[in-house]
Amino acid sequence: MMHILIILTSLFSLSQEKVDLYIFYSVNESENHYLLLQNNDDELSGHYFGCEYSGGHGIFFYSCEVKDLTIDKKGNIEFTIGERQLFEKSQFVIRKSSQKREDSIGVSRYELKYVGKMAGSSIELTCISPDSECWDEKMLFVKSDS
Repeated sequence: MMHILIILTSLFSLSQEKVDLYIFYSVNESENHYLLLQNNDDELSGHYFGCEYSGGHGIFFYSCEVKDLTIDKKGNIEFTIGERQLFEKSQFVIRKSSQKREDSIGVSRYELKYVGKMAGSSIELTCISPDSECWDEKMLFVKSDS
């Protein structure tokens, strides 16, 4: 999974930081969701690559920082995803720094709140959205080996 390592190094500088990749496997591989969690001297941050239904226009993809990320000592995790730029292709791709990112086709403003539990090499998350914008209500993310 060399492509994952290249993406990680472009998103985070990997000096003293711990970065973990968790994957929600969808029926179609192109619709997988990816959660990157970074811990740098007890400062948590994260990045989410996902997709959403676009009401009769197919599926749109996004990549965004997670907000309000907390993980307690018991493994309880929660975060929110706010406004997202939408694209026609997955944003979990390798790009050379000279390559231009495709233009956004719109914006999704509905906030998604995720709450759940980390256990071993997985995270069980429940997605909450007042506008029913979640991909799935319950999602199981599995830690990547690479």
